[in-house]
Amino acid sequence: MRTLLSAAAVAALPLLDLTLGLSLVSTLALVALGALFDGPGAAARASSRPDVAAAGGSTIDDVNARGEAVEELGEIVGSALAGVGIGIVGALASLWVAAGLLLGAAAVTWFTLPRDPAPAGRSEPYLHAARAGLVAVWQDRTVRAAALLGTVAMVFFAPLTLILTAHLAARGAPGALAAVTAALGAGAIIGALGYGALASRVRRRPVLLSGLALAASGLALMALLPSTAVLAVLALATGVALGPLGPALAAVVQARAAPELRGRVVSIQRSLALVASPLGVLGAGTDQVVRPLAGR
Repeated sequence: MRTLLSAAAVAALPLLDLTLGLSLVSTLALVALGALFDGPGAAARASSRPDVAAAGGSTIDDVNARGEAVEELGEIVGSALAGVGIGIVGALASLWVAAGLLLGAAAVTWFTLPRDPAPAGRSEPYLHAARAGLVAVWQDRTVRAAALLGTVAMVFFAPLTLILTAHLAARGAPGALAAVTAALGAGAIIGALGYGALASRVRRRPVLLSGLALAASGLALMALLPSTAVLAVLALATGVALGPLGPALAAVVQARAAPELRGRVVSIQRSLALVASPLGVLGAGTDQVVRPLAGR
């Protein structure tokens, strides 16, 4: 249902442009509305992965790895298709394609995912349910650590595209951004799939610690702003190190959360990451403003 609502929010943008006309306020409102539906949909997909693993006779690590890899592939292919579509038919007309893809995703979900069991009893009030999820995250030390780890990592990695965009534009090579971000995404796919293939033979803790250490090292080397070719190589290596982190953290949370609380716990984990992302971007943007002022 939420995927259908997201599709409706996307389709409303070109539809409103053809009828009443778009304004900044209406555009922002529809974008926010779409994001409002996207968040619960993403959390629902993530929390359903253990059920998918059980139905398919696989492990949650393998399913999480494939899921993260497919999402990363979607980011790369989607960005490329968006650029082609905007160049051919324009930005707003391309949104019809995006709405159609969301409808297709809803159809695939309906026909492939295992059906949820009938809910037992009355549904809880929203605030009561949210509180139960927060308590579950806070009381389990491992789940709490996984949620905080993902949040802190997002603060530092979210501004990467913004910083690379500014750097490559200043260098006079804005087109190189696509190559660098594609290398980062390709590395993440390789790392996620590699983790899925080896998950039964490795422990999650060493994977998380080594992945974070290698990704931080790659980010530190990228901060030296080397040539574009070296940046692309470092982005690929950093992506490979980052790739296992998402599946491993998701598997930790899914394995430890009680089935009746899994959706809430996963939602809180993803909500913290969503909050951390703009904070990281804001911090990077503030640094770009404050540093020149301090040098006066």
